[in-house]
Amino acid sequence: MAATQCSDASHPKEHVRAIGVSSARRSVAAPEVPTLIEQGIEDFDLVAWFALYAPAATPAAVIGRLRDGLDRVLGNPNIASQLQGQGVEILPLNGDQVNAFAKNEVVKWTDLVKISGARAE
Repeated sequence: MAATQCSDASHPKEHVRAIGVSSARRSVAAPEVPTLIEQGIEDFDLVAWFALYAPAATPAAVIGRLRDGLDRVLGNPNIASQLQGQGVEILPLNGDQVNAFAKNEVVKWTDLVKISGARAE
């Protein structure tokens, strides 16, 4: 799984001044930029994230091969460096951890949508 903490990391610093990151931790791409939590906004932890899923009936051996391949790609120093430069933090989570994270995100975003009053049209 990967989380994007700092989407402005690729912009020249003379054109953009980041005032805070929305993740709970400072971004590895811009460690000098404080989190919104550090600035007094409680429980603010919003990040874009990406995960690789397979159908529920996928054999364990296939899941293992996919996981091994993904680990090799994300473990490549050149790829990891490029992702980190874009503000992407690679999180080595197993399937159960990804599922728990995703369930938490659904709860968080459901609550935020309800609070906002947003409605699908």
